[in-house]
Amino acid sequence: MKKLFSLLMALCLLCAALPVAAENADICALFFDGEIISEDTPGRFFAENSFYTTAANRMARGLWRYAVTTGGVVARCERERGR
Repeated sequence: MKKLFSLLMALCLLCAALPVAAENADICALFFDGEIISEDTPGRFFAENSFYTTAANRMARGLWRYAVTTGGVVARCERERGR
């Protein structure tokens, strides 16, 4: 996907695997009843959604509002531990 983007290609991907979308998308959107009802960057989209979100966000949102991906949560924990 990143190679396509580097060639200035647009890619629209329908994905039910929320962690994959959170890690790879530039913009995430929620379609309902034929309309886009929510759209934002993955960080904001998943962090501000209590139902359609990632497992990492559900587990860590009380500690870090924009915890969205497992890798992001691990990196944040490592930074906090290093202080």
